[in-house]
Amino acid sequence: MTVRVESLGLEKRVGRKVPGVRLGQREFEILVFLLEMKMASLDQVYRKFFWSEASKSERYAYTRLKLLKDHGFVATQKVYTEPQEYFFATDKAYRISRNFYPSEEVSKALSSIDLRYFEHDKRVVDCCIALERSWGIRDWISERKLKGSFLRACPERLKSLLTAAFIPDAIFSMKEGTKVAFELEHARKVRERYEEKIHRFRLLMEERDPMLFSRTLFVATSQPVFQVLQDLTEAHGDLFKVIFYPDLCSPKPKEIGV
Repeated sequence: MTVRVESLGLEKRVGRKVPGVRLGQREFEILVFLLEMKMASLDQVYRKFFWSEASKSERYAYTRLKLLKDHGFVATQKVYTEPQEYFFATDKAYRISRNFYPSEEVSKALSSIDLRYFEHDKRVVDCCIALERSWGIRDWISERKLKGSFLRACPERLKSLLTAAFIPDAIFSMKEGTKVAFELEHARKVRERYEEKIHRFRLLMEERDPMLFSRTLFVATSQPVFQVLQDLTEAHGDLFKVIFYPDLCSPKPKEIGV
């Protein structure tokens, strides 16, 4: 399915008509991905949407992103710790995506990349791509969506456990249907903070509510955090799984066994 931008009333920019551009299903999927994940690099977009065993170049991914940028659907931002630019979706992308997916909630556009959470958010994108490609997960619900429509739909008794600091980074489904909370731990925290998060997630899993999750996957970006989480979750059996970020996001990731 393709859509001409003019047909959605988005043809004007800075007082002049923008030449028609056709957006296909994949372009809309890219825009929604950027809205939900906050941002992504060219390499991440390539691995998510264009990678295959036969592909050898990011050129086509770059061409599509350039088209989206030229027509105001995405913008780029340089990050001082990175050699490449990062892409994020604009308000124009949000408006056209709402028209394309009228029955779904689409997260609103951000005005820029929040550098305070950049290192964390970049790795969440990597983990999402790795889990989808290597283990066939599906139905990724982003943190942005969890803080929106998901939280509003939660029973009141659960909202006290799902305060802002304790909402997972995502919830996804395994191939067999098991729902899993995903949490990336990047910055080192005090031990009590991890204990409280594990306690709350355990209570949520014990609810057995179909809109929640029955397993939790922690991904740690450093060995010290990995070891702390391993120690704290060991007594909970298979409710929790802890994996080291390089093991998940390497070219040949290890079996996660969630």
